[in-house]
Amino acid sequence: MLFIYPMMTRLSLICLFPIVLCLTVAGCGGEPRPDGLPELFPVTLTFTQEGEPCVEAIVTLIPESDSPWGTGGITDANGRVAVRTHGKFLGAPAGRYRVTISKTESGVAGPAPADMFTVQTIQTFHLIDPTYADFASTPLIIEVEANRRGNSFPPFELGERVREPVRLPGM
Repeated sequence: MLFIYPMMTRLSLICLFPIVLCLTVAGCGGEPRPDGLPELFPVTLTFTQEGEPCVEAIVTLIPESDSPWGTGGITDANGRVAVRTHGKFLGAPAGRYRVTISKTESGVAGPAPADMFTVQTIQTFHLIDPTYADFASTPLIIEVEANRRGNSFPPFELGERVREPVRLPGM
């Protein structure tokens, strides 16, 4: 019995190894590209605010054409974003884009409540000029070229830090 157990373990490993290898190789290919996804080209954008990196801001590239492909990302500690399409595929289709960027913060509005039965209001604030968050008003426009080596742009300076309340449409 002592000799059968190690032999069965080796036999199990020999049988399982090809299965694990196939699953690993299949997983390394990433997610299949959706039908109709055009060729993507690397795009790197950098944002600063008051000369410092704009960290953890949401960046969206909105095509001026009727493209259905959502493109954007979140800035890193250096204020940079490597743009992805559908959040998965590195790069963006060639074309002209309006760039929106937003960063918000939520906090309690007003003084601390007098008792536990008093309701406090939560307020959300823009930390970047809201002009940059709106497709119609953003001054940021880029042209992504069909360049396999990548599309890099000079840093975009977003101006002074702000703390403006977010206003919902109709309010």
